Amino acid sequence: QSKFSVRPGGFTDGLGMFTSLDVLGYYWTSTAQGGSNAWSVGFFPGTANAIFEETYEQSYGMSIRCVK
Repeated sequence: QSKFSVRPGGFTDGLGMFTSLDVLGYYWTSTAQGGSNAWSVGFFPGTANAIFEETYEQSYGMSIRCVK
């Protein structure tokens, strides 16, 4: 059983509009993709495995989580 859990915080787009709030947890990774993009992962609440990996502009607002 995993002790990793996420909160469905959604994300904000480049204009500050919230999307997927209370539905999905979007988290930045530390991996950049090109000049202004970075990889992110998304989770449904209560799951430990990422359901997707995508790149977004870094002007989007996503959660971060430090993992040792």
